[in-house]
This record gives sequence, structure tokens and C-alpha cells, in this order.
Amino acid sequence: MKTKKLPALLVALAMILGLASCGTGGVEADFTTGTQAGKGDQTQVSDSSPAAEGYYSDAWHGDVNYSDMEYVHYDYQQFQEYLEPIYDMAENGGTQEDFYNADYELYDQLYYIYTLYTLADLRATADVTDQNASQESLYMLDVYYDAISSYYDAMHTVAVSENADLLEASYSQSLIDYFVAYESSGEEGREIYSRENDLVNQYFSLISQPEPDYDAIGEIFIQLVELRQRDAQLLGYDSYADYAYESVYYKDYTPEDSQAVWQGVKDYIVPVMMSCGHSVQQQADILYSADLDYSVGAVLSALEFVLPQISEELYEAYEYMYSHGLYDIGYSEDKVSTGFTTVLYYYNEPFIFNAPTNTYRDYTDMFHEFGHFANYFYTESDLVFGMSDYDLSELQSQGLEVLATFFYDDIFGSALGEAMADSIILSMVFSIVDGAMYDEFLQRVYAQEDLTVEAVTEIFKELYDQYGYAPYDGYEYEWMYVNHNFESPFYYISYAVSAIGALEIFSLAQDDFESGADRYLAVSAMDTESFYYSEALAQAGFSDIFTESTYSDLADALYEALT
Repeated sequence: MKTKKLPALLVALAMILGLASCGTGGVEADFTTGTQAGKGDQTQVSDSSPAAEGYYSDAWHGDVNYSDMEYVHYDYQQFQEYLEPIYDMAENGGTQEDFYNADYELYDQLYYIYTLYTLADLRATADVTDQNASQESLYMLDVYYDAISSYYDAMHTVAVSENADLLEASYSQSLIDYFVAYESSGEEGREIYSRENDLVNQYFSLISQPEPDYDAIGEIFIQLVELRQRDAQLLGYDSYADYAYESVYYKDYTPEDSQAVWQGVKDYIVPVMMSCGHSVQQQADILYSADLDYSVGAVLSALEFVLPQISEELYEAYEYMYSHGLYDIGYSEDKVSTGFTTVLYYYNEPFIFNAPTNTYRDYTDMFHEFGHFANYFYTESDLVFGMSDYDLSELQSQGLEVLATFFYDDIFGSALGEAMADSIILSMVFSIVDGAMYDEFLQRVYAQEDLTVEAVTEIFKELYDQYGYAPYDGYEYEWMYVNHNFESPFYYISYAVSAIGALEIFSLAQDDFESGADRYLAVSAMDTESFYYSEALAQAGFSDIFTESTYSDLADALYEALT
């Protein structure tokens, strides 16, 4: 087991709220000849790109099709059967081999329970009208909470017993020490956890309505802030921001450190957005009137064309995804408006979900999510102890987004390809600006006493202006459409710092595509549960995100690329 990071119980559970014939069947567009866009010339990039190998390590997978994964209503009493031998050995002793086997089966059940939750949640997310799936998702979340609580209680019992040496066969000394010190969060922690899940589900239901009730959504937000502040206090933190940074997202920098990011963005990146944004967006209008194919087959065909020209290993991951049906990216008006990549832990198989918009973003979103998929595919995540560095994870997805732009002329033709590439680079600029803005927004909101919806709105309006955005009718509700503010607060800064790295990859690739691809593949192959973002950047040769020159240099490169 990985032991770099030691989550408390509620920290491990926080990830639940956080936070998709082989490779050819059903894919019809021929991008090598530009059939879809009507342009036939291939670019220099596609002829000379590296198709690199040797970056990734092999990982075990269940080799199970998504359509064959069966959801069952799990009774918590089943899990208790796996606890009994653990408690028996804590009291009466046994061999380390016997404990190892019993512990393995117990851990395996945690994977199974969480996978059942994921299956139910995917079906609920795919159809907001499916009340049974929604109820089962909430039910399995409660089952998982009870199961992992019982797991920690059992390990604590062994760790403080006369037979504590049994743990040595399965756990490092640091984890054993953690089990000794472990204290259950008790009934109050469980109530907070259940209430939080319920409020998040209410939010998604309300925001999905044609005419959302903004007053009700605002009140839900206030309740979530209050719950999470109490949650942080229970775990001994002075603020929820400190708790989220350190123990939910495992950042190796503090909320105070992020102020350097805010300032660098305001001083250098916001001016780029204000100077170049309008012309790029005008150019992008062609994308909304173009006769593009937004079908699942066309989107997958774009991946099939691009990935082997970057790395054969990326293409192998795509083939596995395609052949096992590990994606749901088709249009449905009943889908929750979101996109994400998750892991079906029992099978160690990633899964991509996206609610498409029938715009060019359906292509770019898929490249983004596949960046997550590839990393999950080649690294074996630990459900309980393997907390990911989300900044690194987002660099892995955004990096693939920007590399794909070098092939857009081939896929869409030169006019559409250029417009789409510029639009993606501008979207990275927006990611940086929005990531900084929403982090500052949440830090100010969570620090305010006696919070009201009116106070939240005023903070947002003030920052909206500071970060260069122009007001429009209803803009004061814009923050409500960012589900991260409700579901995973303080995640959004990851989009900012990772986009900085992604744009550095883009700048390298402009001069030498292979160098940019190598830089991307180096970070793409890193285990997000073993590397902190700053470590990964330093090892791969990226700039320091807390240094002013990083922002000034990036601004210069962006002006050159977008003008």
C-alpha cells in the first residue's frame, strides 16, 4: 500500500464528493484525408510526431466490459462478515498470513462497495429522472461510509491490542501508528457527511432546471459552507480552506501561497484575456455555424487519429477504453450537465462520462477527459490511502488538450482548425483566470462570519470586476453554475496552476513538437498519488508557479500565439 499520504476518515471520504473490433468499430470519419472538413493536406506535425513509448508502466485491469458490470443492492451486514475474523485475531491472535488474507478480503470488499456506488452514481448522473438510481447512489454512499468507518475501527482495535504485530504483514509502521492514534468522528461526523451529500444532490437537481431557483441554490450554498466549516473544526483545522488544501486535495502549498497566483494572474494574464479574448471569440464564431459531426463516432475517431501520433501507449489505453465500452459521451437531455473521469475500483478500469453540448467542445472535452483516463489506466489507484494530487491530474488532462490542437488542421481543415486551436488556448487563459478568481472567491466566502447570500453575491461581483470580466444581465448568478463551488470547493485553483503548465507544454511544442510531447508524457506517466505538483514540475523541468517571471513570460508567449 502507498503510505506517502495519510488521510483521516472524512478526508478519505471527501474524494467521494469529488471528486470514462478494438479502436475502430463505429468510427467512420477519415481524418488522414481531411474528409470531414473538406481539406486534404496533412501537417508536418502529423508526419513527424513521436508516437513515443516507454513512459508508462503496466497495471492490472479486470478486463470487464462496462455493460457486464452488474449493480446489486448491497446489504451492510455482508461487510460485517469480513470484519469478524479481524476482531477475532485482535482478541485471540493468529498468524500474520491469516491476518493478511483476512485483511485483503476486507479491503477487497471496500473496493466492491465503492464500485457499486460508482455504478449507481453513473446511472443517476446519466438520467436525472431515474429516482431509483439516485436513491441507490445515496444508499451506497451511506453503506461505504459505514464500511470504511468500520474498517478504521477494526484496524484501530488490532493496533492497540496485544496482537498488534499482525498488522506488520500488511501495513507500514507509519500507517500502524496512524491506526493507533485514530479516533472515530462519531455520529456528528456521519450526520455532517450525510447532510452534505443530500445538499449537493439538491443543488444538482435545482441547477438542472430550465429556470433555476437562485434563492434556494444560494441557501444551499450557505448551508454547505456552515457544514464544511464545522467539519474542519471537528478535524482540528482553523479553517476549511486549510483543511481542503492540506487534507482533501493534498496540495504542497497553502491558501496563503495561492495569493501569489492571484496576483500574477491579475497583473499579467487578465490583460492578455482582455486584449485578445474578444478577437479570438469573434474568430470562434465560425465554429458554431460550421457543419461539424458531433456524434460519438466522430469524437472517438478524433482520438483514434491523434493519440498514436503522440504515443502508442496512449493509443493502447484508447483501444482498451473503446473495446470495453468505458465511456458514456452520447447526448441525452436527461444527463447532468457535467463531465468527469472516475475509476471503477473493483476492476481497476477508468470510465469517462460527459454530457455533450453539440459544439466543438465535445471534441476538446474528450481529449481533456482522456488525459485523466490514460493516467488512471497506467497507474493503480489506492481507494482508501491513495489521495491524488489534483493539480498534477489536471495538468495531465489539459496537457493533452493543447497537444491535440496541433492536429486540428488535419481533423477540421485549416480555417476551423486554427479557430478551434486559438479557442482552446484562450480557454486555458480562462482556466487560469477563473481558477484564481474562484479560489479567492471561496477563501473570502469561507472566512466571512455570519455569511449571507447577499454577502456572497457582493464578493463575487467585486472579484468579477477585478479579474477583467464585463457584467451582463444575470452575471451575479454565474458562480452558481460552477458545480465545484458546491461539490468540491477549493478544487478550482487546480485548473489555474495546471493550465500554466499546459501552456508551457504548448509553447515548447510550437518550437519543437517532440519536445512538447516528451514534456507532456513525462508528467502524464507520473502517479498522482506519489507526486506533489511542485515536485512533478521541478522533476519535469517546468517553471515555478509562484514566481512573477512565470506569469510575465507566459503572457509574452500568449500574446504571440493569439495575435
